Amino acid sequence: MVRVAQLVEHRFVVPDVAGSIPVSHPTGDYNMENLIFVFYGISFGAMLFFSSVIAPKIFSVLQEEDAGKFVRSIFPAYYKFLLIMFSITVILSDIYDKTASVYFSVTCFALLIISTFVLMPNINKSRDESNQKKFKILHLLSVIINMIILLGLLIIIVFEYIF
Repeated sequence: MVRVAQLVEHRFVVPDVAGSIPVSHPTGDYNMENLIFVFYGISFGAMLFFSSVIAPKIFSVLQEEDAGKFVRSIFPAYYKFLLIMFSITVILSDIYDKTASVYFSVTCFALLIISTFVLMPNINKSRDESNQKKFKILHLLSVIINMIILLGLLIIIVFEYIF
């Protein structure tokens, strides 16, 4: 993580030439290291937008049958996008030796694998079989996993990259 003191230590000043104002330039891989923060931010924004805007609107705008078809087509893309984002953050976190970030990203990736390949097919199956009790439990579990990842993203963004 780039701290102000580290950034100041790694700057050099262009010599004063004919009364010009000295200019500082950062050196090092700080911009590449900040890509982790960017991917976390993109993931957080996408998850927040999808869960708070898109998902609730689907069933209020579309008929139940059309909404169901749309949800079944959009969720695989949603999970695939997040799996890609967390794959990238695992790699970048490992490259830049961000141990907490590696553990967090691997945990999120594992939770998304469970959501994608275990919960989602079983949620669809329980809906097809009109098993409302099973559907509600599995759906609640997927919502809890999403909220855990969102909360974790918020915490890691705030404490790892802002403070």
